[in-house]
Amino acid sequence: MGGKFVWTGNSFPAGDFSLRNIDKSRYKLINKENAKEITEMDEMQAFREIHNGAIYMHGGIQYQVIKLDLESKTAFAILFNGNYYTMPGGSTNIRIIQGSKDMDYKRVKVAFGDVNVDEIVYMYKKLQFHNHQNLGFQQLEKPLSKDYDTESTWIKIPDNVVKVYRKMLKESPSGKILRNNHFEGLCYVIKNVAMMTTMTEREDIGATMSNSAIEINENFMDDVYMFIYDKYIGGLGYAEKVFDLISQIIDDAIKLVGGCKCESGCAACIGDYKLDKGMILWGLKNLVEEIKAPKDIKIVEYAPSTFIEKPFQFGMLQEKWKDFCKYIQENGDSFATFLSTITEVEIDNHILTLVLHNAFYKEWVMEESNKRSLRNIIVFNTDAPEGFELKIRLEETSDDVAKVKSKLQRRYENLVE
Repeated sequence: MGGKFVWTGNSFPAGDFSLRNIDKSRYKLINKENAKEITEMDEMQAFREIHNGAIYMHGGIQYQVIKLDLESKTAFAILFNGNYYTMPGGSTNIRIIQGSKDMDYKRVKVAFGDVNVDEIVYMYKKLQFHNHQNLGFQQLEKPLSKDYDTESTWIKIPDNVVKVYRKMLKESPSGKILRNNHFEGLCYVIKNVAMMTTMTEREDIGATMSNSAIEINENFMDDVYMFIYDKYIGGLGYAEKVFDLISQIIDDAIKLVGGCKCESGCAACIGDYKLDKGMILWGLKNLVEEIKAPKDIKIVEYAPSTFIEKPFQFGMLQEKWKDFCKYIQENGDSFATFLSTITEVEIDNHILTLVLHNAFYKEWVMEESNKRSLRNIIVFNTDAPEGFELKIRLEETSDDVAKVKSKLQRRYENLVE
């Protein structure tokens, strides 16, 4: 055509390669009524947006997902005309693999390196249009989780900020969630400014605190970190850009909150109007210089909330362990068979200890991916507290010792006891 080469094939080769995502696991959303493809997305986005029961909007049209098939990586949806939308709920756990560079900025130590991110979606909430009223929570039949290695910048939060923020934490009446969490407000501000600075979108980078942040035990001394990480396997350089521009990001975050015209906090500056804007600003300024905490703190009364009733209470697992193992076996959990071999567990505050009688099992459980999967099963099926710990205690029984001794004696006739 006019001396130019034009592709005449039926396929679209460029469509096989995403310009925004390098995740090889791709999920399709299909309109069940006409079998046409609505859209395609990466795995973690699919877990958040097209899980069972999710309301997904595409091209101004609402769809309700009726089934997400993990084997075929396909979700099926039908047209939806309801007056609500859905938001996923879950948790993010980050483990530092190794740091590659670090620096000191004012009062904080900043580092950059490789991390492992474990994201899990186990519920969603229904929110009404216009007034965003919470219509209730719905738990997924099985948790959707994905862990991947990526790059992150992490900031050590000053001890005085951690101490004050922890004192402000409040448990809900049911004891299942923590409220008045100003660590979340701190993450919200830093993430928004980081997105503006690096010219990224919400799906490009994430920001979260280490699990140690919400530990309310006064004797808990672990350091608390804020992680700003790439939401792509291997990383795309956004987190490293955050590391290079951290001074600008912190300064702009202080200006953003301090310059907002709202009186005590809004969705534009700190994300949650129930949080105290002054306390978030104080926390940001303490990244630069130590300042005494303000005395007048806003305390908001929370309205009663609807909570998902979990099948088992965490504090009762010691007495109900056999029933718990039977329940997860009936649900087809992959680790149910192993957990059923454990005859004794112990509960101490927020710590669950599995008592094992075989050294091999101990090494197997402590392998990072296996331990993470076991934690996810406990969190999904019980009302486990935020940041609960899973520990192992090895106890060899007298029968085990006798069997080993007998085996050695048979093998070595001259064995001297």
